[in-house]
Amino acid sequence: MLITFAVCLLSVVLAAAEDTCYNGRGLEYSGTVSTTRSGRTCQRWDTKSPHSHGYGKSAARYPESSVAEAANYCRNPTRTFSKGLWCYTTDKRKRWELCDIPKCKDTTTTTTTTPAPTTTTPKTLDCLEGSGSNYIGTHSTTRSGRTCQRWDSNTPHKPNAPSKKASNYPDASIADAANYCRNTDGEPSPWCYTTDKRKRWEFCDVPTCTDHGYEDMGCWRNKIVQKLNLLERTDERLDKWNYKNRDDAINKCMNVAADAGYDFFAVGNKGQCWAGHGDIYQHYGQPRECPTGGKGKYGIVNVYMIKK
Repeated sequence: MLITFAVCLLSVVLAAAEDTCYNGRGLEYSGTVSTTRSGRTCQRWDTKSPHSHGYGKSAARYPESSVAEAANYCRNPTRTFSKGLWCYTTDKRKRWELCDIPKCKDTTTTTTTTPAPTTTTPKTLDCLEGSGSNYIGTHSTTRSGRTCQRWDSNTPHKPNAPSKKASNYPDASIADAANYCRNTDGEPSPWCYTTDKRKRWEFCDVPTCTDHGYEDMGCWRNKIVQKLNLLERTDERLDKWNYKNRDDAINKCMNVAADAGYDFFAVGNKGQCWAGHGDIYQHYGQPRECPTGGKGKYGIVNVYMIKK
């Protein structure tokens, strides 16, 4: 009886601990925290108001195996994000934020024979993959052409707390990061503080890696009423409304669609970004001719299936 009680008590303690911290990327976290670090209330995962997203169609992305039961709790339904638990907010001016939930400490102890020392080099890239947390290239200007401020400098802008931690850089030290574009705090892509006193920070246009994470499905009609979800104005990586002059439109659309949980993305009107699930893109059939360039035109989109 005493042993049974002790086992039950231990189970309760462990369950409570799992609700106050997360392991790995937080995919198994099932706690009920529903506010962000700044105190904003989380938006429910099964709603698209005030922020539209693609995470409401895949229950398998949540530990509850139900989007409705995930309510508005902090979760990580992405496949690539590794900075912690987050949520969309109910604030129309702030799309999403990280939640203030710490990573669990490893309390396991093992006795092993110490092997010969080995050196493990973390994977670093000189091109953009995912959110760019491992980008170690030397791009040092923002999207608008402003010069980046050095990360070890407080002038003209004082860096935030994450940017003061050397562990948040792929470089050997903060000084080695110089004034190169980096992603130190879980933003959607690399960024930097600028040397312009009037502009604190901006995203950078880092070139995307050429190892494509998608399969070209060809051209398909996209008539009104459209069956695909328009991703314009949902993510800063899509340059707001300037899709006709968008650089690297295909890869930018892929990154946004993949992070939002879609099965495929589509590019039309020479750069406009769409996305969807399953084979809904086949609804209106294929056109007689496919536009060159891979970015479609009015009424026709090039569809790309995201590799998972």
